[in-house]
Amino acid sequence: MMKRSAASERSSRSFKLSHQRLVITNIDFARQYISGFTELTIYPLCKLSFINLNSRQTHIIRATVAGISVSFESNDPQVPLSRPSKKRALDAFAVGHQQALNSSHLDLGGSGELVLRLPPDVQSHIQERKPLQVTVEFSLEKPKSGLHFVIPPGDGSFTKRGAHVFSYSYGNSSRMWFPCVDMLSEICTWDIEVTVPSDMLVVSCGKLMEQILSDDERLKTYVFNLSVPTSACKIGLTAGAFQVISDPKVEEMMYFCPPELAGLVHHCTSFMHEVFGFYQDFLSTNYPYTCFKVVFVDEGYTDLASYASMSIISVYALHSPRYIEQTVASRQLLSLALAQQYFGCFLCPKSWNEVWLSTGAAAYIQLMFQRRMFGNSHYRCLLKQAVDRVCQLENQTGGIPALHPRKLSELPSTESGGTAPAEQEQQHRHNEDSRSSSLHPHALHGGASAWSSDTFGRDRIALQQGQDQKSLLVMHMLAAHTGQDCVMQAFNKLLALGVAASEQSIICGAWNNVLLSTDTFVRAVTSVSGKTLDTFLRYWVYQSGCANFVAKFSYNRKRNGLEVHVHQDAPSNRRYAGPLTINVQELDGSFQHVIQVEAVDRSYEIPCHSKARRTKKKRIALVTGEEVDMDLSLVESDSPVLWLRLDPDMGWLRSVKLEQPDYMWQLQVLHERDVVGQIEACKALREFATQNTRKVLADAISHQRFFYRVRCCAAQSLASVITSSQDVATPHSALTAVYRKMFGCNSQRDMVRLNDFRSLADYYVQKEIPLALATIRNGRSQCPREIVTFLSNLMKYNDNRSNQYSDVLMIVALLESLAQTVTQSEPAPVVHQSASGSSVSSTVSVIAPEAAIVVNEITQRLNMEKLIPSFGLKVSCTCLTGLGVLQQHGHIAGCLETFKKHAAYGLITDMRLAALQCIVNYVRAENSQSELLWLLDLVEKDPNPSVRVRIIRMLILNPPFSRKSSSALNNETVVDRLWHLLTVTSAHDMQLRCCLGELYGLLFGWLTPSCVPASGLGLYIDLKKKKSRTHLAEQSPSSKSNGMFERRESLTADVVKPADESDSGIRLKIKMGGAPVVEASTAPTKSDNRMDTSSASSTTFAPRQAQPQAVAAAAAAASPILFAPQSTEATSAQPIPPLIVKSHKRSHAEMSKKDGEKPLSSSHKKAKKEKHKHKHKHKHHHKDGEHKESKKSSSSHTAQFLPPRVGS
Repeated sequence: MMKRSAASERSSRSFKLSHQRLVITNIDFARQYISGFTELTIYPLCKLSFINLNSRQTHIIRATVAGISVSFESNDPQVPLSRPSKKRALDAFAVGHQQALNSSHLDLGGSGELVLRLPPDVQSHIQERKPLQVTVEFSLEKPKSGLHFVIPPGDGSFTKRGAHVFSYSYGNSSRMWFPCVDMLSEICTWDIEVTVPSDMLVVSCGKLMEQILSDDERLKTYVFNLSVPTSACKIGLTAGAFQVISDPKVEEMMYFCPPELAGLVHHCTSFMHEVFGFYQDFLSTNYPYTCFKVVFVDEGYTDLASYASMSIISVYALHSPRYIEQTVASRQLLSLALAQQYFGCFLCPKSWNEVWLSTGAAAYIQLMFQRRMFGNSHYRCLLKQAVDRVCQLENQTGGIPALHPRKLSELPSTESGGTAPAEQEQQHRHNEDSRSSSLHPHALHGGASAWSSDTFGRDRIALQQGQDQKSLLVMHMLAAHTGQDCVMQAFNKLLALGVAASEQSIICGAWNNVLLSTDTFVRAVTSVSGKTLDTFLRYWVYQSGCANFVAKFSYNRKRNGLEVHVHQDAPSNRRYAGPLTINVQELDGSFQHVIQVEAVDRSYEIPCHSKARRTKKKRIALVTGEEVDMDLSLVESDSPVLWLRLDPDMGWLRSVKLEQPDYMWQLQVLHERDVVGQIEACKALREFATQNTRKVLADAISHQRFFYRVRCCAAQSLASVITSSQDVATPHSALTAVYRKMFGCNSQRDMVRLNDFRSLADYYVQKEIPLALATIRNGRSQCPREIVTFLSNLMKYNDNRSNQYSDVLMIVALLESLAQTVTQSEPAPVVHQSASGSSVSSTVSVIAPEAAIVVNEITQRLNMEKLIPSFGLKVSCTCLTGLGVLQQHGHIAGCLETFKKHAAYGLITDMRLAALQCIVNYVRAENSQSELLWLLDLVEKDPNPSVRVRIIRMLILNPPFSRKSSSALNNETVVDRLWHLLTVTSAHDMQLRCCLGELYGLLFGWLTPSCVPASGLGLYIDLKKKKSRTHLAEQSPSSKSNGMFERRESLTADVVKPADESDSGIRLKIKMGGAPVVEASTAPTKSDNRMDTSSASSTTFAPRQAQPQAVAAAAAAASPILFAPQSTEATSAQPIPPLIVKSHKRSHAEMSKKDGEKPLSSSHKKAKKEKHKHKHKHKHHHKDGEHKESKKSSSSHTAQFLPPRVGS
């Protein structure tokens, strides 16, 4: 690798890229191989000796500059991280990973991965400042990242089998499949040429200029031109057997999909013309590209990947008209794909610090379209969900990283229109570039500057999604603060500048207007609105955190006002100071007040506009101007306040906990017209288990004037109230009565009417009530048998014959509710006679009748799915999850073989993930090392890259053991396997590597794992004072420690007299801080090379339980049977023999037998013991004389030795 001293000379800033031509001459599906070349046109800005490019995992064949062959050096800085390390410490790996990341970052002076040495013949071209033509030939076989080949098994040609290939990225990953300058800020125009078999199609960025057929008509070349300056990160490619579908109403839009899915594409994209027109009107800007292409692929790395003028979407987003819920999700995804063409592809972020701007802008305009299509109530619920999710992540340890991190000293100190002075901006420009790498998605731990052990185990993908949601909320708050028109005018201004810049050449120097930056956007908003944004940016963009308000109030009758006490429950650096809106609903109407929050804990006086009246009913004016009749019989007679709300418009990123009486929450549920206020009131009523609360919630569920999300929330709240009230007589009567009233059959009480999903609101409520019923628990924390029977009858009498919509998701909801009713199995006492004839009592695990019902339903549905598959095999996914729950609670035996069959490659991805989640749960419960290693082998070898990442995410969210536990899985074998995956296997898949780093830190910590043998442990013993001191160079050798040794702490060891004089070694009692940590013997034992699992506490699943005959008969009716319980009488369950688990430790007889010796009898053992004692006594007397002779020499110095491996 080149020396870093010449990095400034070789930096990419020494030239400017103007155009790039990418030519793929061959795509071989059999070998998973591509080859071709790329031509880069650059303008030298100074004297050049080297040209630095980005290229990973590609084989570079030849390179030329201005037609002259040049020497080159290809070196991936991530590959040296795979060298073996005895320490296996994550801190050293993280440092090396970040250094490798920076060394390939051309903006930070890195040399990239490909360095071209320029010969003297090229210097004449450089001195004339003429453009240089750089050509690099390359090939790529079996790519590990960046490019994915999907080859379905079967006979016939690749075209008939539906084979296709597509590019995918995590961050800037275009370097993974062709050489380029892979930076966000390096933009240029593009020409792309791809040659494939004539029966296949190619879709890439830009406008399709021509199709060239070869002379033998076997090959076809597709030529694309992209005239808009675009970074290499936004260049994508797909090729395969696709069918082309043109949009009937917008000629710029085309869709590509496998031929058998063409009908679904017609249905799912029928609304895209509305999105296209809405964005153009909303932004007052035409679509920036000449075309928009959507390609549906299988095994997609993500649900959506956006590139310049094209988007790659998973085929699982497609659905038929018979499925209701998928419609909303599919339209959200497609509308977001088009929005990202404006912000993210056309206007590209300048650096990783600016990604929040493009993400937030695209999500905001997409949210505005959803508001138009699905209504204001749907829009408000989406905002509420985003606020709750972001606040939840912010309040966790570490929080969400800042959207645009800046030091407090660099923030503007003066009100200068939201931007720093020019000299201050120039001073911190280098700091901005250096911190850009901290937000790079390839950086470990999501770019956090400090990686502490407290933040391990957080799902980095969930954090990135939280950042995206926070970006959306910042745009929403900015629109509320300055006005939506101001934000839209700023968007329009940026788009207009970008369009004008894209039409010019690079010589004009206007291409920078295509790059998005926070300063440019803030300057545009400030110029339009006239408001400064320094404080706003300081709270919500440059720093992390959210506001947490805890409020309560009281009415002052003398002053006719409210005393509102507001307390902020947050750290000092995350406390909010600014305006806060309070809405007070009074007898005479709704009134809005704005208070200025300045202190952490303070009371505010708010005047009331109404006076208390003694009346039971009154016509009250609401905030919408509507007047409604209210029952005021429960309202306090001396207070005119009906209810109160803090920040009702969600103008700030905050969580609110408000204390007010139950009757206020009840009135708010019934009469508040904002769905967010109604949902907040429904959740608050879970703390008030009264009869009136039940009545209010039941009314909210049954009345259609409530929004369906409010009704679903009311159903969950009513179930919580029923559980809290502990009504033993009829624990579910309130919810089941509502269900029977709405959907029950008039002639038969236990039957339901034929399915009719024409009312979508009733459909969602019909699905939600069974899920709510499943959460009810009695005094023994068990679901009542009546509820299980009720849910089973719903499944039994479900009839969808006359319904125009599918009932698959309804069946899924019923199966989920049945699985939620399962609780831990209880052992039953059994009395049996022993061999001597005496009665012996014991306990065995027997299956409960409720669990038998669940097993019956799940087994039948899983077997039926083999005959009549459901949409996306969603029923199979739910059945597998249910089997996992039954196994986890000890009702059935292990179903690992069933899970592994459903996790095999080639099946639908969702079903594979459901089966893998069950195996992950089994590993945690059983401490099964073999299954954990099986999962890690799948991470290394599975052909689907998205499944590999999802397995690690599952292990992060449900770790097999904790770092401080004495689990049998905490051993060197697991450490070596994970370390190999982290350093070698994931060298090219950065998302997988980052997730593996999170998992490794969660399980073993920041330093060397405690189970790894130490290297360099020096133990010094003073035989005269019988004291010793150990200096720990790397890590403690003990694997029995309950905690992780800190590297820089010193351990002290006292020499302890052996308990048995026959011990041949010294026993050391190692202490840390005065407390004993571990005892170890310096004498080697026969079991040093074996893993000791005697101290590991592991729980095992109960064996397969006895079942009623009816269960087995129903299960036997389905074919093939994947899982069927054993049968027995329904009245009396027979005891099940316990599962025998072999110990990891071998007995003396077993070892002797394995070594070819016969087990010793008792007489032989006694004789051998006497002989050993006599020999030991003679040896002791002999050594006593030798000890006297060497006493002088031993006392004059300190002995030094290294102990053997302890706890291995």
